[in-house]
Amino acid sequence: MVAAVPLSKVSHTNQKNLTSNDLRNIAIGLAAAITLILVAGQIFDSGSASVSDSELTDLSAKRFVNIGITVVAADNIVTAAEEQAGFTVTGTGSEAAATITCDYGGVTDSVTSTAAGAFTCLFDHDGTGTYANMGAVADGTITVTASVTVDSATTTATSFITQDTVVPTVTITASQGNDGFTSNDATLSLTFALSEDSTNFVVGDITPSGGSMSS
Repeated sequence: MVAAVPLSKVSHTNQKNLTSNDLRNIAIGLAAAITLILVAGQIFDSGSASVSDSELTDLSAKRFVNIGITVVAADNIVTAAEEQAGFTVTGTGSEAAATITCDYGGVTDSVTSTAAGAFTCLFDHDGTGTYANMGAVADGTITVTASVTVDSATTTATSFITQDTVVPTVTITASQGNDGFTSNDATLSLTFALSEDSTNFVVGDITPSGGSMSS
């Protein structure tokens, strides 16, 4: 008797499943190859290295230039008295013996900083001597800037201050008559009108002659 033996067909493939570790290794290999190409390019282009170094040095120097405004007119408020007598814009910076330009409401004054980088700009109402004339600057919030230019790059500091140079006035009227009139009345009703609001104007601020004040 002859037995029948079934034939089996064996199939072989070359496929392989990639794991996450395999993909990571491939990525690392590609990155290393790109790095080698970049390094080789830099070594080959040695003539431009000095130019790049110079540009980086210039950028580094410009990045660390600084300037700041310390105070304007002692308390950042310019009054009528300070406008007449003159006031300063003071500040500090990192550049010694550099030209500093101060701008006060559109009026400029240029000075040279000290060895320590400090500077003082001068302003007054009529431009006396070395003072810049800010007499035409209107009252209100004033933008003040200080700037320095190094290697064609300008660094600027900005401050906002208050200018109040209009002198307040007082107008006195009496209900019994106009200015310059005379009266035999025992009392007169007076009104004191201020051109600006006041928070501390009281009867004790008035010194009468030939009479007394009340209320």
